[in-house]
Amino acid sequence: MNRSLQAMGLAAIVSLVLVAGEPKFEIRGSAVDINGRPVANVAVSLRTQEPGSDRSTVTDPNGRFAFTDLPAGRYSLRAAAGGFSPVQARDLNVGQDRRILTLRLEMEVGLCPLSPGLPHYFRLLDSAGDRHLSAFAGTVTNESGVAIPGADVALYIPGRGRIASTHADSNGWFSFAHLVVDSNYWIQVRSPGYLVSEFTNIESLAGYESIYDGLALEACDQSGCDPNLRKTQTLRCE
Repeated sequence: MNRSLQAMGLAAIVSLVLVAGEPKFEIRGSAVDINGRPVANVAVSLRTQEPGSDRSTVTDPNGRFAFTDLPAGRYSLRAAAGGFSPVQARDLNVGQDRRILTLRLEMEVGLCPLSPGLPHYFRLLDSAGDRHLSAFAGTVTNESGVAIPGADVALYIPGRGRIASTHADSNGWFSFAHLVVDSNYWIQVRSPGYLVSEFTNIESLAGYESIYDGLALEACDQSGCDPNLRKTQTLRCE
């Protein structure tokens, strides 16, 4: 009995030594915008040639990420975040000559594939005090692209109700500044002769103003506008 236990213990020790002796590797890095500022909450996925061995993580508040305890091999990486164009890196090799591979992912602000005719872009906020805040702006038009001056635009957060409101100027332009970054902003737009329109899932990106050029309102028919009708459109980047 004792010999059996001793043999089992010896086998366990040998197994541990073999496992401990297997070299492990690491792919780490950081995600930054075009101005070198860290980008948090970037979804980073790592793929290998082995089926079922894919891994994923998100960047921390300093834009950093890491994949540890990797076997030697060839990898590909993809990073994606709302408001940015995806970044891909292929043929990443780690092995005996490279234990740790460090990457710097430069995320470029991209356009959103929204409904046709609705350009969406981002503008870098100039003030250093706004680098952790966001802003939202746009123009209100009819379905022909003609500006609707004086349209009432109200900004909402679910659970808190309306937090701000403004009116479109003579060019249909409106804006909301100094906003805390939140992925659940939505607006309601009203103007006489048009259906009440709600635009949801507004892109909120720290340090940037998100601009939607041409939020179109649908005109009511000759019988007038039904106050209970709502037209809803999502503005989320996919």
